[in-house]
Amino acid sequence: MIEVFLILPSLGVLTRCCCRTCACCCEQVRRIATSARHTLVCSSVGSLYSCGDNSDGALGHGDVDACRSLKLVAWFADVSLHGVKGVEGAVEVVEVGAGADLFGSHSAAVDSQGRV
Repeated sequence: MIEVFLILPSLGVLTRCCCRTCACCCEQVRRIATSARHTLVCSSVGSLYSCGDNSDGALGHGDVDACRSLKLVAWFADVSLHGVKGVEGAVEVVEVGAGADLFGSHSAAVDSQGRV
């Protein structure tokens, strides 16, 4: 399966499409956060995507490999499907923050219930 990601800032659209022809998987960009080293994108359906330098693991993909294109941060989707102790219901990301300095990079996400 091939996934294509397109961000059209003027339209606020993040398109994640596996077939390149349908509009069923179109997501609106809710928030974008950037630092000198990485970018986070929060979609209208509460998904979180990230890309950039990942030497500090700030992308949330469970590794430290650089990622040059937007990739879904699977933890939030996994929690929504399988659950985690202390977290009830779907996790919908509504706000993101990204930062970097000489000492490293960091990311933060807030869900619809105010949890960081």
